[in-house]
Amino acid sequence: MRYSGVCIAVKDVKRSKEFYQEIFGLKVYTDYGINVSFGPISLQQEFDWLVGVPKESIMEKSNNMELYFEEDETASRDVRKKGS
Repeated sequence: MRYSGVCIAVKDVKRSKEFYQEIFGLKVYTDYGINVSFGPISLQQEFDWLVGVPKESIMEKSNNMELYFEEDETASRDVRKKGS
């Protein structure tokens, strides 16, 4: 398993994207409208449906984010085989 990045819940992805571009000079890696990635940092609007939390908590609190990790399927199969 390896660290892939952080996803930050935002109320307004367009405004947040402009902030990260102007203040930190980040370049957009992918832009899917409500999800924008700068590589290891992603912004997600409508975070509630993604993680299953109440929409009110996203809009009212500024501490909603998640760290995400990815696992190489080949490596996990190898580990399961060794454990068998």
